[in-house]
Amino acid sequence: VQKVLNNRSADTGEKGRLHFLLRGVVYCNVCGQRLTGEVHKRGSYYRCIPDPHSNKCDQPYIPVNHLDNQLEKIYAGLQPPEGVLRVLKIEMRAIAEKRMKTAKRDIEQAQKTLDDIENKEIKLLDEMIAGKLDRCLYDKLQSRYTEQKAQAQERLAQMQVDYNDPLDFLDKCIVVASMLLFLHQRFDYEHRKNLLKAVFKKIYVENKDIVAVEFTPPFKMLLGDDLRR
Repeated sequence: VQKVLNNRSADTGEKGRLHFLLRGVVYCNVCGQRLTGEVHKRGSYYRCIPDPHSNKCDQPYIPVNHLDNQLEKIYAGLQPPEGVLRVLKIEMRAIAEKRMKTAKRDIEQAQKTLDDIENKEIKLLDEMIAGKLDRCLYDKLQSRYTEQKAQAQERLAQMQVDYNDPLDFLDKCIVVASMLLFLHQRFDYEHRKNLLKAVFKKIYVENKDIVAVEFTPPFKMLLGDDLRR
């Protein structure tokens, strides 16, 4: 779980300071501006960041706890069916296995191309040493083979992908997706912030309530379409 969170986490700049859980992710659904967090005499609030090129948004300031507490309801409603996750995992593994078979053939062909170029280089050198080829022509042909070899090596490197890495990451994301509320309730602030940033791309608020969310990949695939109330 921590590996998934670390993959998308970033320094929030709030360690040892005020905690605004949704800051950086939450937006106003009316004016489209990002919300910031502020401390007033009566408490902490979220509000729209003013846009100097447009009129002031008429949306009210939102108490931090009022908005943060709505996350639990959001997480509770995002529990994906266990059967769906199981089928998705099977399908993803089948796709990966198919790609691995195709990649194996492509790698073998790329390696053959690379071997052919290296054999040509050896033959070219032998001909130059035997006096059958002058140095000028040798340098010209060798330069061509060097370029072809570099291109073949680059193609080979691109094909040699470990398909287990993304599958392992997907497995971890499935674990996280299946226990969002559980994790949120037990995490400290920093881990809650990382979980939030891992799952949500944007959260939209109107009249003090969360009205829509956009998921980040791969949670968009695991949790379905973006949520709108």
